[in-house]
Amino acid sequence: MGTRLSAPGPQEKRFAAYIEGLATAAGHEDRQAPLKNYCKGLLLPGERKSIEPMAARLDPENIQPMRQSLHHLVAKAPWSDEVLLEQVRNYYIVQIVLYNIMNFWYARVCPVSRFPFN
Repeated sequence: MGTRLSAPGPQEKRFAAYIEGLATAAGHEDRQAPLKNYCKGLLLPGERKSIEPMAARLDPENIQPMRQSLHHLVAKAPWSDEVLLEQVRNYYIVQIVLYNIMNFWYARVCPVSRFPFN
């Protein structure tokens, strides 16, 4: 992978926090790096999102160990779907509440005449 020339922006930081939450919800520490890699592999360019092509894109120098790690995560790692889905729900509920609070605040602070298209 290429090297990053600038500091991560707000979107990258939010995504990293989201993935970190998922990794923690996955349970055992041995599942955390594979889950992060799997999520990253799903987002990388490429038509095929199966294990082998994702492993090749994630770590071209070590395809077989990466493939094995991803396969174990998807096929054999014991995690709780309920715990993972609860983490997703909790993350998005907070985001929705914060979004609505900010919209409510903005609508109260900014007079209508300031809005464009009026």
